[in-house]
Amino acid sequence: GDNRSRIPLRILQPRIIAVPAIGKPGFVTSVRGKDFPPGAPVKLSWNPGITAAAAPTLPNPDGTFIAQLLILAKDRTGPRTITARGPGFSPVKTPFLVVLGTITPPDEVIRR
Repeated sequence: GDNRSRIPLRILQPRIIAVPAIGKPGFVTSVRGKDFPPGAPVKLSWNPGITAAAAPTLPNPDGTFIAQLLILAKDRTGPRTITARGPGFSPVKTPFLVVLGTITPPDEVIRR
């Protein structure tokens, strides 16, 4: 018999983005994931930086999730990486920048 599958297999590469990808200590950023194994727990962590204790995020049946990640009030500033880890996929990363002071959205126009 012919045991070959005729359906093309799509290998999904999970990815994450931070929205916004900049924040100050005490800020909570939104981390959005795509193409993750559905229901497989995803742990998010900062490097460098201190990751607040949080339960893993469980991706939806379509492989997406939205999670919150806190920048601790006393944490360091500067560039860092958010890493998502879990069973069934290799760790994935996205850049983030911690700044001091106020944040103005990049698309905000100052009118005179």
